[in-house]
Amino acid sequence: FDRLREYTTNDDFRDIAWKASARHGKLIVREYRLDRSQDVLMCVDRGHRMAAMTTRIRRVDHAVNAAMLVAYICNRMEDRVGLLSFGGQADGGIPQGRGASHLAKIAAYSTAIRAEYIHTDFLALGAHVRRRLRRRALVLIVTTLPETGEEQALVRAVGMMTPTHLPLVVVLSDPALE
Repeated sequence: FDRLREYTTNDDFRDIAWKASARHGKLIVREYRLDRSQDVLMCVDRGHRMAAMTTRIRRVDHAVNAAMLVAYICNRMEDRVGLLSFGGQADGGIPQGRGASHLAKIAAYSTAIRAEYIHTDFLALGAHVRRRLRRRALVLIVTTLPETGEEQALVRAVGMMTPTHLPLVVVLSDPALE
């Protein structure tokens, strides 16, 4: 909720504040604004599956491009954004912050993210996120689908984050395989 204002013809009837309208003797509507200062943590997988080439660049590069775009949007929306990469273990990355200088730090950090020929440990990511973040956050995990039999680790890692945070798994696909 942001403020009350006088009704105009394009307003939705569901936004009418009936008690305020009765007090003022004219229709008054509630005006809402987008939430600001939310925490967003982007986690880019740098395991062996991210080294595969798709559409002339590696999957990890697609993930980094997506992370930078999300960081830019979060910065424009005045949200606090952070970035880390994970493979066998999660690194420290860049903590949540905002502003042009913080966005430059994220850009500098993201240019060094490279896929490694190691197994992705999703449980280590889940434990790292639980230790690192105290406030509720949107956690974007950019990865590819694990091999058959390994998907339980991703599900358990998301379950570790769920009580406090809102995890969102972004899965990269390969158009050639589809």
